Amino acid sequence: MLAPYFKPPGDLGIDAAEHDALVQVLGMLERGEITDDEFDTSAWPTCMVGWARRVGGKNLFSRPYHDWPCGLNDLVGGSGLGRTCRSTAQGAFVLRNYLTTGEPRWHEAAAGALVA
Repeated sequence: MLAPYFKPPGDLGIDAAEHDALVQVLGMLERGEITDDEFDTSAWPTCMVGWARRVGGKNLFSRPYHDWPCGLNDLVGGSGLGRTCRSTAQGAFVLRNYLTTGEPRWHEAAAGALVA
């Protein structure tokens, strides 16, 4: 299997530690280390960024929400769709899309297109 290509942190508007933590969360979602019961994007501690702060440190993503880059804002629910995601499959789909393209593609995840 080919190694995944992820956009560099600067292209996503995040720092290296935030990028590394999101990559780690993606792996945890895909391996089933985070269950559907433990994942809910409507609550800060159990959303993708909340999990990234758990694994990478509480100082990650500490700048004001309105200063986050557009793609990251959309990842955590700026589009409205992310606010209701409780499926790790959907979470992994949108997080992988964000890391590879800069766009989470929530509409495709909500429509059931869970193949990146």
